[in-house]
Amino acid sequence: MRNEVVRDYNSVFEIKKSRGGGKIACWLIAIVSIGLVIFLTIKYIIPRIKQSSYDVSIVGGSVYAVSVLKSADVVSLEQAYPSAVAVGSSGYIWSEDNISYLLALIYPTEDMAKSVIASNQNSNFDLSIEVLRLPTIRYNLPEYTEQEKNAVIDCTNYIFGLVDKLYNMTISLQLDNVSAISSASTINSYKGDLLAYNVRLENVLKTKPNDDVTHLLEQSVKACNILEKLVNDLLTNSDVDNKMKYTLCEYIYSVYNYYQK
Repeated sequence: MRNEVVRDYNSVFEIKKSRGGGKIACWLIAIVSIGLVIFLTIKYIIPRIKQSSYDVSIVGGSVYAVSVLKSADVVSLEQAYPSAVAVGSSGYIWSEDNISYLLALIYPTEDMAKSVIASNQNSNFDLSIEVLRLPTIRYNLPEYTEQEKNAVIDCTNYIFGLVDKLYNMTISLQLDNVSAISSASTINSYKGDLLAYNVRLENVLKTKPNDDVTHLLEQSVKACNILEKLVNDLLTNSDVDNKMKYTLCEYIYSVYNYYQK
């Protein structure tokens, strides 16, 4: 493992950036000095696969979004977007049940989210934690062979595993452990992996149509589109940290919405 400098950050902190040559304010990413290693390996979603001759089940979990502002009026959030992004918020706006949320970031544990809230009590934002509960989903595949079921399982695992990969990359970019070009290349390889999984699903669906698997393929295609846009943003945008955070939130909510179907 590469030796890394572990820093103890406050919720709003400054780091010298090689890309810009100055200092920029950022939201809490590492919470304690020894937390970086844990943070880089912790899992958002660990899909537990249960397989029988009739179905495949993926057991969900929860993640924790820190909202800097919420309102029934999305225009007010759009107006607050510049000031939120200026202090390191992702700026991603999520709407559900007629309420919209301007997000800082999404965290894998409630304690991490609470630490962000506690460290920013004096901020000008109305901070809150929104819990995203991911229920168990089931594929009904009674006619599928073992190989065909594995195509579904492999694609599902990869889609949810990308949450961890994107989160770790967000941290690495934040700490200048990787470059934007290197990150774009890695993300492009993730997209290539998904495209290969898509081909496997398409081949299965040609002979054995299934609504659940069709929906999975649609989600995988959506994930490819998100990754493709991120690659372009990392190669053409100066604020790569923000683009990475924004895409992380966008991807997680894409997965969250998939669970709700």
